[in-house]
Amino acid sequence: MRWKRKYDLLLCHSLADSDIEEAKRLVSFLEASPRSLRCFLWQRDVCLGGAVFTEFCQAVQDSHLQALLITPNFLQDDWCKYMMHQALAEGPMSNRLIPLIQNLSHSQYPQELKFYFYINLNSNTDRGYDLINRTVLKYLEDLVKNEKTLECNTDSASNGISGEGSSQEDELISNNNPTETSIQLEYNRLAPRIKPHLSGSTAGRSPAITSEPLSTQSFEMKEGKG
Repeated sequence: MRWKRKYDLLLCHSLADSDIEEAKRLVSFLEASPRSLRCFLWQRDVCLGGAVFTEFCQAVQDSHLQALLITPNFLQDDWCKYMMHQALAEGPMSNRLIPLIQNLSHSQYPQELKFYFYINLNSNTDRGYDLINRTVLKYLEDLVKNEKTLECNTDSASNGISGEGSSQEDELISNNNPTETSIQLEYNRLAPRIKPHLSGSTAGRSPAITSEPLSTQSFEMKEGKG
């Protein structure tokens, strides 16, 4: 399930130099071993010559999670506000959005994101980076776990349908009288060698079969004249 999307995390930030440098540091941390997350960084991964709007929407679709590096520069940039609203539109009230605040007070936190907990990079950047990494890994682990649960439920449902069909077949077989079945099969095997008596009211009829074992039955046979 993880590999169905090209990136684990899309990082949205302003084009201010300080924000670009912070975004690069964060992405370098997340992509380094042993974390090895796949990140989309705007200046590095955007397709040159492509339409900005199209490239951003495609990046959102290709990423499991979106992180917003919210700074004073971010809040003053109309394009950044658009990216924030677009990310919200893709998954409102979902766990796919990770707000990050830096050089920003709680009172400046966007009202559009008031239902989302944010990760504070103001005081301890290293701790914040580690928390981002654990948040992304937890999301990916839950994604794999949910996929396995869905596969198990699907297999159980398929086995249930197959078992029901087998039970119906067994019931049909058990409804047949085994004695009658074996007698009929034995008669069918011997019939070509038996010529029934062709006189009277029995002409054209097959010898009568009773519920007695085949060895106790008698068939009246008469050689016809050529």
